[in-house]
Amino acid sequence: MPDEQDQMKGILVSFFLERLAPLTSTENPLFPTGPDAKAETYYIDRLDDSDYIFELDPANVASDLREMWAIGNLPELAELADEIVDLADQLQGCDEDKGEISPFVYAMF
Repeated sequence: MPDEQDQMKGILVSFFLERLAPLTSTENPLFPTGPDAKAETYYIDRLDDSDYIFELDPANVASDLREMWAIGNLPELAELADEIVDLADQLQGCDEDKGEISPFVYAMF
């Protein structure tokens, strides 16, 4: 199984480096890489009345994500919706469930 996990890790790292990391280099980065020295606060009031809690339909996840991110003024993420869903589908197949309880899980009886 480690080979499959290594392959999935490689896919995730590539997606991050090629698709998400570039979003930090724009004039108004989606993912800031550090604190804003000019900011008095990071608190932002919601100025719109749109819904910000979304229910995603499993049959239409990509289109639901696109709509949610478009409403939220995140066109950079909206463009990635199909790729993110494809990536999730690939990762779903990477399951190493052996029927054992992980030593990192505290079992309560």
